[in-house]
Amino acid sequence: MVNFKSVQKIHTKIMYHDKCDIFEFVKVKKENGALSTRKTLKPLYKDVPCKISFSLRTWDTFTHKEVDVSPYEKQPKIFMEVEYKVEPGYYLVARRFDPLTGEIIGEYKGQAGLPQVSLTHQEVLLDVRGDS
Repeated sequence: MVNFKSVQKIHTKIMYHDKCDIFEFVKVKKENGALSTRKTLKPLYKDVPCKISFSLRTWDTFTHKEVDVSPYEKQPKIFMEVEYKVEPGYYLVARRFDPLTGEIIGEYKGQAGLPQVSLTHQEVLLDVRGDS
């Protein structure tokens, strides 16, 4: 019989070479006790093992409209373990590393869409605004 946890650890080491940080937007109280209209980022997880992939973006998550993809626009997709709770609207900073030198070769920042969760992993599309 195969131990699922052992297989999962091996899968994590082989599959996930990138890292991401996961933040939640929270309201901040002002000195007078009122809630601020601006929200700040509260770190939830740091250096989460992940894999960065890309998919063709054809739908804008926030305006709910089709996106003109001529010629095309790629959207980062983050794969990670299901043990990390990601809600729509969380802010993610994902970093891709050079496997030989360990240097960061790409960084992608954006808000998470609705995660697609399966038994072995979850996929989170990032809505990236501006240059990444």
